Amino acid sequence: CFVDCQAVWALGNVAGDSPRCRDLVLSHGALLPLLAQLNEHAKLSMLRNATWTLSNFCRGKPQPAFDQV
Repeated sequence: CFVDCQAVWALGNVAGDSPRCRDLVLSHGALLPLLAQLNEHAKLSMLRNATWTLSNFCRGKPQPAFDQV
């Protein structure tokens, strides 16, 4: 899990920068592909990165639009 884990981490890093960046990432449909990484075959490193990224998708004020998360 190298490139995919780093891509997930990068999305989380961008989304965590500010609510504006978070909303931009979400508006481009990042949530569903991220959720697809959460499966029984995922490595622990992917699960950790994806969970952290999901938390960044939900943080900040104002909160993200409900229909985006």
